[in-house]
Amino acid sequence: MKMTIFITGFQSASGVGKTSGKPYEFGKIFNLTPVRNWTSEKGKSNSKGFTVDEEKCVNCKISVLSRLAQLNFPCFIEADIEPDPEDMSSTIIVDATFVSSVDIFNPPKKVA
Repeated sequence: MKMTIFITGFQSASGVGKTSGKPYEFGKIFNLTPVRNWTSEKGKSNSKGFTVDEEKCVNCKISVLSRLAQLNFPCFIEADIEPDPEDMSSTIIVDATFVSSVDIFNPPKKVA
């Protein structure tokens, strides 16, 4: 499945587990998710906008991250997403292509 997502950055790690002694390698894409409103019998929230929710960040193949390292963040990518073969209840980005970036340090000038 292809999906265009707005990403703020990524993280990768590799090494050997402290207790297991087994090698590990993972990649994670930090993407924006909508702030969720909630209601309960004791109250409710009023939220709007986006946040980075680490629980909703998308796993990514390490090979894809090496290409993303060349990009300026934040940016939009078109991601190829598939079921994660190591955890069929989640998904993983297996390929990605650059769409466009957003320069937060040089925002567009206000037009009168």
